Amino acid sequence: GDGWIRVGSLYLPAKLNGIRVLTSEVPAEKKPEVPGFMKGSWEYICVDPNGFVTKAHPQTNPSTTQPAFTQAIAAGEMLRICERGVLNHHVWLCIDDGRGWVIEKLARRHFSEVNEDTKIAKDMHLIVDPWLE
Repeated sequence: GDGWIRVGSLYLPAKLNGIRVLTSEVPAEKKPEVPGFMKGSWEYICVDPNGFVTKAHPQTNPSTTQPAFTQAIAAGEMLRICERGVLNHHVWLCIDDGRGWVIEKLARRHFSEVNEDTKIAKDMHLIVDPWLE
């Protein structure tokens, strides 16, 4: 039915004038493409306890703010990545849902790729590998 979605401290309608506001996927023509970056599908998790703020696009100086386009990514949030690549020694990750770009690591690690190298059993205790380098 017509519901409300909480985004931070705001509530947004799921439908507006009978038209669905949210979608689960961004159309391919709206997804960015950066020359030299790899397209695909990867899963990453935000491992920074402070979270991270998205960027509108990869840039040569990642510490520069882009106030017109930022969204907070919470610690522990899982992200589907559709494009990734290296620019000026930083790995840039494009979020598949259209929220923008994040950086894998600056002064400290912000995101880690989730790999399914081993089978995970129910009730198995897991930790983030402390040797990320």
